[in-house]
Amino acid sequence: MITSQIKVLSGSSSISVTGLSYVNIKGAGGSVNLTVTSPDGSTISKSDNVFVVGGSSASTIVAATDSSIAGLVRTPLSRDTDSSNNLILGTAKNDYLQGVAGNDVLLGGKGNDTLSAGAGIDRLTGGAGGDLFVLKTGTSDPLLADVITDFNAARGDRIGIVTNSIIPKNLVLQSFDSNDNGKLDATLVQYKNSFLGIVLGSLDANNKSTLEVENFVPVIARESSPNTNLSFSSIF
Repeated sequence: MITSQIKVLSGSSSISVTGLSYVNIKGAGGSVNLTVTSPDGSTISKSDNVFVVGGSSASTIVAATDSSIAGLVRTPLSRDTDSSNNLILGTAKNDYLQGVAGNDVLLGGKGNDTLSAGAGIDRLTGGAGGDLFVLKTGTSDPLLADVITDFNAARGDRIGIVTNSIIPKNLVLQSFDSNDNGKLDATLVQYKNSFLGIVLGSLDANNKSTLEVENFVPVIARESSPNTNLSFSSIF
């Protein structure tokens, strides 16, 4: 047991707790994160997790505190085939994550992951490592395009375009207000009249896009074997 003396100050304090349970092909586990903020603004954060190899669970529902994420937990090797808004989790290894139906959230983790957007408004976060973000479906409304949250070219991230006709040099990259609040905060990726995706945090101090043609790669979607997920490869 850890004990400490705390000096009482005037003001307000807060405690934030988030928890997550999950099941994947290797087992089942859960994690919890606790952050305490004192009246003087200092914070203490603690986290812990447990994972049982080979474990299973009858429950696939996940709810995140102070978040709109609520849906089914999918494993890195499973394909989302329903219309729910799903949270699809990666691991510390090189994972393949795919959303199909619904407004899904894909979280890659620490490896060099492939995150593939599907139907709906998907939100792709690669995490550490050099990740490939695959944009497959365009939309006529830019506010309905899939969102890449943490693209980092210096880390080795790339954006894949699945098509037989779109060539990266023909893409239009324009500064964009992703929150529709009058403030430019992202790059909108467009081809002709179709909006392929939104890349957050990709503007410089002058609100010009920092993305370049070299950040995009054409990819081919293929079935690697029956009843398995689509995989992607560069066509050059």
